[in-house]
Amino acid sequence: MAWYTKDYSYPVPRWKFPFRLKDENGKSYTGENAFNNRAKLGWIDVDNPPTIESDTQRMYWSGVEWVVHAIPESEFLAANTAYWVTIRSSRDNMLKSSDWSQMPVSDVVINTINISSDAVISTFSMTSNNAAIAVDDTVTFGSVTGVVREVSMVTPDYNSDTEDKPDDIVTVKTQMTEHVADGSIINFTSVANTEVSFTGVVESTISDTIIGNLAVYDTVTSGSITGSISKIVAANSSSNIIKVSVGSDISEGSTITFGGAYTFDGTADSVSTSVAYGYHDSYIDTDASAEWATYRQELRDLPSTTANAHAVVWPMRPE
Repeated sequence: MAWYTKDYSYPVPRWKFPFRLKDENGKSYTGENAFNNRAKLGWIDVDNPPTIESDTQRMYWSGVEWVVHAIPESEFLAANTAYWVTIRSSRDNMLKSSDWSQMPVSDVVINTINISSDAVISTFSMTSNNAAIAVDDTVTFGSVTGVVREVSMVTPDYNSDTEDKPDDIVTVKTQMTEHVADGSIINFTSVANTEVSFTGVVESTISDTIIGNLAVYDTVTSGSITGSISKIVAANSSSNIIKVSVGSDISEGSTITFGGAYTFDGTADSVSTSVAYGYHDSYIDTDASAEWATYRQELRDLPSTTANAHAVVWPMRPE
């Protein structure tokens, strides 16, 4: 016996037995002393509650004993129907929240492309600082050409306590077709080809591949195929991989023109293609789509009638 009742109240297990009790004279009993004197304080030991072996049974405390009886069929069916309604509602919400997994983007192909490009951004520190260099001016170094993208004046480092402030240096960020070395002589021509054209000497050069300036939604053109970047996997000196949403396949070796902050051409070194499912930046492949289709069908099958509502086993949601 491990449950206890007083004055016909619903029994409690040992761990819920009161810590403090008082007798009819007001004397207090606490802890184990209270429990050990429970009989004289009006508490009665009762059997553990019986085990309910079926959903069609119900247990209650009569005041003197545990009673198990069968639930009337009409009452059981009503409770089962209410539970079934809850299950159907949960199922419907799960189907709704996974709709994206079965919604192919019409006529869209996702190309995963590894790109190479000779286009670079060269940042020049010019020894000549008296020219009106402007954005969009053209740049020539032999057969290498470029376009001015940014112009700024930079003050060289100096010790203000011992040195006079040096002249500011014109820093020019230019999109070139190839890297230009330090000491190169650069010919600048204004966008209007006016008399401000001049020649300058590159004091120092920092070059970055232009591909580092790629951005999601930048436009992509390869011949008659157009699209936009949906995801950039890597954009660095060793790996330039992007996902592009286009209307049809882009072939390996194709020239690709990118339009964004900087417009440039690149070559598709390698291309893998898959039909796009889902929504932007969360595409799933055919195998994953099939897993979701199976999961969704299992949800539709749960349960088919109210009679088996309590036997529901929820399907495993795909990763």
